[in-house]
Amino acid sequence: MEGITAQALLIASAYPCSRNTALYALEYNHHPGYAAQAVFLSTLLSPLTVASVIGFAHLYF
Repeated sequence: MEGITAQALLIASAYPCSRNTALYALEYNHHPGYAAQAVFLSTLLSPLTVASVIGFAHLYF
């Protein structure tokens, strides 16, 4: 892939994991605390990661 499509996919991969991750973990009783921490941390760090990935995508593509 190249161009705008590759750029869009790369940027979309930098977004934080959704809260559905924690809800599925809670529903299936498989480490819900860890999933909630992952959602919180990825949301907290997303401004930094998304901005840096956007900058990288502009340079690389």
